[in-house]
Amino acid sequence: MLSLTEFQKNFGTLPVPDTLVQLLTFQDTIPEGSFYAEGFQLCLLQNEGIRSYSEDEEFLASLIEFAQADWTGSTYVLWINESTKSLEEMPIVVLGSEGGYHVVAQNLVELVRLLTLDTEPLVDWEKVSYYKDGSDCISSSCAHEYKAWVLHTFQLNSIETNDEADDSIKQAQGLYQDAFHNWINKYIPE
Repeated sequence: MLSLTEFQKNFGTLPVPDTLVQLLTFQDTIPEGSFYAEGFQLCLLQNEGIRSYSEDEEFLASLIEFAQADWTGSTYVLWINESTKSLEEMPIVVLGSEGGYHVVAQNLVELVRLLTLDTEPLVDWEKVSYYKDGSDCISSSCAHEYKAWVLHTFQLNSIETNDEADDSIKQAQGLYQDAFHNWINKYIPE
């Protein structure tokens, strides 16, 4: 189990967003060794993966790594862009373990909903996608409980199809992908 005190270390002096506090509380209710979204887990990262991209202090201060995105080392980060929004409203980016970085959600609540598809992101340099083949996929052990929790806590229906996931990602990328790409290229040249 990950305590809130430990998880707080990811955020330094910034407060942990309420959505993540609620998700951590949910995560701590499921049996150890169980999962609610394939490959996903809130964890203590302290920007370890981000440092492999750049050690620049401004770069590091603008990204907060907070969750494992898949079983191979991809992670989710909050991008603290130049807006005046709260951390709750900052865009979410996935950093691929094999490369690639893409906006996947407009904010934390959108990520929470995206996770209801119960599949890992497929990340490469060109794109990110969430694909679930219903005919041969096994749901995570606590996926049903997670979907019920998302509905109860946020009044959001689960994402049930790949097209719904793609639409959600396209909306987020329409708002933030170009700006993120321009920003990150200051630190990581193409």
